[in-house]
Amino acid sequence: MKSRKQLIIRYTLISIGIFVLSVVVAIFTRTILLRDGVLFSLTDSQAALVTSMIEGIVGALSAGIVVYQLRMGDNVEVHQNEIQESNFLFNYNQAFITNPEMTRIEMKLDAALESADEFEEENIEERQAVTNYLVYLEGLAPLLINKVISLPYADDLMAYRFFLAVNNDYIQQMHLFRYPQYYLGCFRVYRVWEDYRKEHNEDILISKTGKQLDDWVFFEHFTDDTVKVRCLGDKDCNTININTVARLLYHADPYIYPSAFGDNESYAAKVITYLINNSISVFRKSNIYIAEYDGNVVGALILLKKDEEISDIDTAALHSKFDKLPHTFEHAVNEHFNKSKNSLEEDALYICTLCVDPKVRRKHIAKKNDRRTDP
Repeated sequence: MKSRKQLIIRYTLISIGIFVLSVVVAIFTRTILLRDGVLFSLTDSQAALVTSMIEGIVGALSAGIVVYQLRMGDNVEVHQNEIQESNFLFNYNQAFITNPEMTRIEMKLDAALESADEFEEENIEERQAVTNYLVYLEGLAPLLINKVISLPYADDLMAYRFFLAVNNDYIQQMHLFRYPQYYLGCFRVYRVWEDYRKEHNEDILISKTGKQLDDWVFFEHFTDDTVKVRCLGDKDCNTININTVARLLYHADPYIYPSAFGDNESYAAKVITYLINNSISVFRKSNIYIAEYDGNVVGALILLKKDEEISDIDTAALHSKFDKLPHTFEHAVNEHFNKSKNSLEEDALYICTLCVDPKVRRKHIAKKNDRRTDP
């Protein structure tokens, strides 16, 4: 089947050909009208009006042909897509119902829904069957999110199986909440599917306790893809404006940072930028994580670990380089930044500073991590 671009080119060329033909016909008609005084006694302006009308009519017809053909092509494409979606969902459903382990898990989940008994995995084989069930749903999620498969097609066939599993208390606690980074598709498609069913006045299948997947405190953490968290020490952060990060850090605390670096934000950011670029103190790049939203740095976190090499901030050297630092500089640095580093314990993480741009607060940005560890 020709692509839409090919169809547009084809029918545009056809319309141009028709228009050229109409111009030739119009010129020929005008010549006859002016030369034949017996049949047509028209002036030059009258003949021009007649020929322009002919050109306009033929031009409109050619445009109509293009629009009609494109719409016909769209209809054919829509029908072909619908057939392909139906075939895919049919085969997807067959893969499920012909798998005895997954159908058994569905029946067991259904029995738990109808009774007061809690769903439990009896052995390691059954746990693997549950995992396969969830992976089956995980495979469907990106197709729905990216609209490769439309929800109206999937809803009737798959909604029961989806909500039966993800809204089961045991499945949530032992699988989804324990290993959420492996089921991101289920989390992301849940909100889309839930909104669709509510919009069409359809119920959401829930467990006996009435808890839904989006009641989980960290649900938003695993559904929002707009926030990206990176370590400032990573190679792909080389283009980050360090001064922007420094300004965010400066506003993390209204007392500590002004006491250490002064009330002038620009000057303070300059000092912090220097520390980030030139020291292995708490401000070293490998200790700083940044959050990006819509391509902008909107959050910063200083995270300290015992096994990293972290030195005290050399207050004497820094004071000699930046002579406008306040008289409270040394006290603030020693009592907060150096003290934080020196009080670290083994196998512990210490959040020294956490800040989010006021313009983007209440978007759960401070809850984000790099998804390599559980929240």
